[in-house]
Amino acid sequence: MQNVKHKLLSLGAFFLLLTGCNSITQSIDGWTDSLEISAVESLNSYIDFTNAALDAVEYLDENVQYTESDLVYFEDYDDAYEVYFTCSFNLYDREKFYEDTTNPQGLEESEAEDLKAQSIAIFAILDTIDTQCKELHKYVAAQEYKIDLEKGYAHIQNLYTEIDKYYDAHDALGEKVETLLEKYETWTVDYSDPTSVAIDNMRKDLKQADSVVDLLADIYETSDYARRAELQSLYDALSTQVSSHSGENLLAADEVDLITPFYESMDLNFLPNVSAALIATNAQDSEALYSIYQNSLTYYNEMTEHYNHFLDSMGR
Repeated sequence: MQNVKHKLLSLGAFFLLLTGCNSITQSIDGWTDSLEISAVESLNSYIDFTNAALDAVEYLDENVQYTESDLVYFEDYDDAYEVYFTCSFNLYDREKFYEDTTNPQGLEESEAEDLKAQSIAIFAILDTIDTQCKELHKYVAAQEYKIDLEKGYAHIQNLYTEIDKYYDAHDALGEKVETLLEKYETWTVDYSDPTSVAIDNMRKDLKQADSVVDLLADIYETSDYARRAELQSLYDALSTQVSSHSGENLLAADEVDLITPFYESMDLNFLPNVSAALIATNAQDSEALYSIYQNSLTYYNEMTEHYNHFLDSMGR
């Protein structure tokens, strides 16, 4: 089973900008406009939840694949080989995530109910994954594979089924949240504020990187290598944009330390990986392209984490 990674989500900036330090509010005719603020705050809670859950599920997914390989090796090559698996599935802050995502604020009633239902469904999947993870752990720890291999493969298949359900639910919730952010997030860049400019630059760079990742996925899935020129164009535009944004950096020293990991990941990992993709598409090497596509998702997620951390640290 190929483990196809999924994208992390980037936080909305509006609520962070206006309420991060509880010192700035937006008012109209004396009335505090809290509808959009609480809406984006709620949506950011879903982003925090989905990103944390995705990390936990993908880590488990990789461990299950290693265990499946162990079972195959035991069956085909060495019946003295000891299979390894420790259930390490753990969603940190589960109760807080559940509370936050089942009580959305500031949204229209239908929107809130839809998000709540999707969140509850995801928690049910995660609970099933947790139970099946522990069952596989007990199976391996008791070395039952020495007397019943098929039971082990069944445990693994059950886990794969639930993990795939989670990925589908994760993508659906992510699309819904991003759609609502487009509606409620009204943050705009303040060009007189270096921090605001830095946030805007990273948002633009992430958006462009997202387009690159999507194009890599399309090329791999369709084997449409003629789109190499399109990939080259996106790569050139992103490289130029990143270089320009680096030159605009007027942040204070402590803020530079926070933004540096984002651009190091872009310069040292993401852009060279896209360059490798151009070579792979030119050679029509689907195996190499698949690996490069997976790496692009890893690096995109790294940059998203750095961006989210920057926003949290700046109180935006």
